[in-house]
Amino acid sequence: MKQRRKKEVCGKVAHRGIFIGNYEFWRKGINLIVKGGAYMDREQIIQELYQKDSQFKEFKDKHEELDKKIKKLEKHHPMTHDLELEIEKLKKEKLYYKDLIEQKIQEYMKTKTD
Repeated sequence: MKQRRKKEVCGKVAHRGIFIGNYEFWRKGINLIVKGGAYMDREQIIQELYQKDSQFKEFKDKHEELDKKIKKLEKHHPMTHDLELEIEKLKKEKLYYKDLIEQKIQEYMKTKTD
């Protein structure tokens, strides 16, 4: 296992990590936070939010449902103009839910690092 780099920094959000006290941690671009003395990566955070936050679960389920619809429609040949418009509409909706998911993750990480 590669050693995590840590460096003392001052300021707010970093490009590839989050702040824990005065240190920025990153490992292969995966955000880490401390919970009860143990590190949590992004996937663990998502799993915890999915289990404990009903709104997050709703956002994530809707995002995955839209992803499946988009993939199914993209396999349709020949592609019609109306179908392309429908796919674009679904992609925008999917992005909206992705933004909501990310907002919940950032709120969670902020509460755990404060």
